Amino acid sequence: MDASQQDDLFGAPDSARAAPATPAAEIKASVFTLPVLAIRRPVPADIRQAVAEILARPGSLLDSSAVLLDLGGLGGDAGGLDLQALAADLREAGLYPAGVLHGDGEPDPALLRRLKAAGIDLLTRAHRMVHDQG
Repeated sequence: MDASQQDDLFGAPDSARAAPATPAAEIKASVFTLPVLAIRRPVPADIRQAVAEILARPGSLLDSSAVLLDLGGLGGDAGGLDLQALAADLREAGLYPAGVLHGDGEPDPALLRRLKAAGIDLLTRAHRMVHDQG
């Protein structure tokens, strides 16, 4: 009896032996351009109103879009922004916060904890530079 007949005795079809296994998942690199939502005041009602106006503009391509958040315009007021509420408001509006942009220097540990609780990642300048040059 040859090897193929032995395998067939155990119920393995020829096609199962011949085809390589396809991985269930894999990682690939891609480059995306994401809109950046610059937050200027830590007032939830003002942010909701501004987002509603942006989304209502004719030709808006932001419906169900991922966005990056820029909190740089808040200065020292960033600590007063409820990031969990902001993330929930954006998701309700059809925007999905993919991350917060962060400039040079070490990020504030309190901000990192608040972002983690809100399910938002922090993108540092170094991270952006590596990916922008790639």
